[in-house]
Amino acid sequence: MKLLKKSFIVLFIAFFGFWGFGVLKTKAATVSPFTAIWYAIHSLQTALSNIQLIPGPQGPTGPQGPAGVQGIGGQQLHLYDANSQDLGVLVDRNNPDGYTSYFSNEQIFLEFSQGINNNGSYVSLYNNTVGSVYYLQQNCQGNPYANNTGFFHRAFIIDANGSLPRLFKHINGPPLINSGGTLTLSALGSSGCSNQGAGGAGTLLPVQEIPFPFTLPLVGPLHIQ
Repeated sequence: MKLLKKSFIVLFIAFFGFWGFGVLKTKAATVSPFTAIWYAIHSLQTALSNIQLIPGPQGPTGPQGPAGVQGIGGQQLHLYDANSQDLGVLVDRNNPDGYTSYFSNEQIFLEFSQGINNNGSYVSLYNNTVGSVYYLQQNCQGNPYANNTGFFHRAFIIDANGSLPRLFKHINGPPLINSGGTLTLSALGSSGCSNQGAGGAGTLLPVQEIPFPFTLPLVGPLHIQ
């Protein structure tokens, strides 16, 4: 290999040497020797610049490199009440006193609002209330159903007759078709449980009662951290 490289270099120098000498000899009659030498150098540089290299075939793909360094996790803002209760990941601020947060364990969204009354600062969950939860059995027993709240993961609250609010969320399952309100249902609403003959007309979706992910009552003011 070394012998082949040396032979190529010798041939290269010899070729361009004789060519440059010919150029020098041709120009000698009209220009000075110094100018002729620079002309030969310039011509040689031009010739070398015009050499086009033919690319060889593409080589095989190399091995995959090592995995990069794990990036820094993003930060999430949480909503808290005055007792430092975590009220979920803040996802929206509806107005100066309204907030929407997400609870990942329960997979639900809840809305909070706050204000000031004669008793001081308060926090309200009433934006999440619906009219009633319906049951096929009397005395509000069995599987609960509710009208579509418009958003599957939006939880809702039944504030039954001054007792502690009860929290429900939609679940997957077959709907209850109550065409014309002909089914005999019991209903849990703001006045408590009532046994009724016909009601809850339309399509009712299955729901599930779940415990609150925080302790009631909430204490204001709310803050973000």
